Amino acid sequence: MRKSPPSPEAARRVGARRVAVRRAGILLAVALAGGACVHPGPSSVKTRGFDADLVFGVKEPEKAANPANVPGSGAAILTGGQLSGYAALPPQDFGSGLTKRAAPAPSAREAPCPDAALNAFPAEQATATVPQGRRPKVGSYRWKRNGSEQTEQTGGLKIDIHGFEQRLVRNIKEDGKSTNTAGTPGSSSSPGDIFQFETVQRDINDLVVVTLWQVDSSPASASQYTGNGVPDVRAGGPERGIVIKGIDTYDTKGNVVASFHPSSGLLLLPLDVRQGEHFESVAIDSGKGDQTYQFSGDVKPRYRVDACGTIIDSWLVSGSMSISNAKGTTAYNYDVSFATQLGGVPVYEHIVQTDPATNKPAIDLTDSVGQVDPDPLPS
Repeated sequence: MRKSPPSPEAARRVGARRVAVRRAGILLAVALAGGACVHPGPSSVKTRGFDADLVFGVKEPEKAANPANVPGSGAAILTGGQLSGYAALPPQDFGSGLTKRAAPAPSAREAPCPDAALNAFPAEQATATVPQGRRPKVGSYRWKRNGSEQTEQTGGLKIDIHGFEQRLVRNIKEDGKSTNTAGTPGSSSSPGDIFQFETVQRDINDLVVVTLWQVDSSPASASQYTGNGVPDVRAGGPERGIVIKGIDTYDTKGNVVASFHPSSGLLLLPLDVRQGEHFESVAIDSGKGDQTYQFSGDVKPRYRVDACGTIIDSWLVSGSMSISNAKGTTAYNYDVSFATQLGGVPVYEHIVQTDPATNKPAIDLTDSVGQVDPDPLPS
């Protein structure tokens, strides 16, 4: 027995139900696809298949990433700071399948000796002489050391020298009033003082060198201008400024291995300072060591020293040093600068000693102070 065909109204109702089912399937599929982009991992929702008119594409596989630090690969070259872990990595895109977390801030590591800013200026200008009552600050100072050595002690090999050292300033001693005499032509009648202090340091041979300095802040002197652009010529006592009064050298066990105590000190900067002045100085120790120091120097313009981020103004003296004793003569170029506004303490040294056989620098060493306010003296 054949069934009679459905009426037009029944057919319309069946078609409407099929369209509704298809639309529901489409909406459910789109919702599941969107949820997969937000919640990674397997879904706990189970679905049934629907007769939906949808076409899904196949996702192309991701290209393999180029390794880092390979030139020409197209990958970014990491800097040394990034490799050391102290620089922040660039933002990473891991796609929507991973939960992004903010990277922790890199730990701040201050440079051991930062450079001063390009627009940095000294807090106080170097004065023409040591101001009345001004003395060096006693304590332990960090110094910067850079250079090279190529001598018999290095086996003929060139050894680079870098790093830091400690120098002490200690034992300030007052030694009376200055030697100025009012009315002497060219001399200063302003009051001044004579005082001494010691510096302690290690040389490149790991010997301890103790240097006794003396400052006469207002010495008696007379000057004569020769004209024609020639700097002043001054005459005065051999200790008319900042001088070396003595040097003692000790080994690692505390034994004295060398000593220099002249009858009058070796002048390294005449006071008051006159830029362009040329001077000669001789200091003789006629004792057991029988040593003679000779220095020929020229007063240069003010020189700024970068003390690990702080600029110190100073007066630069450029010259040549000669040391003679029974064993022979040693000569080298010697530049030194003094911060008169800080009590006349040395803040910079540059030594160049040439090998006579090769006429090349055997020692080229630059030392400069690395801090303004010292640490306490060691006990």
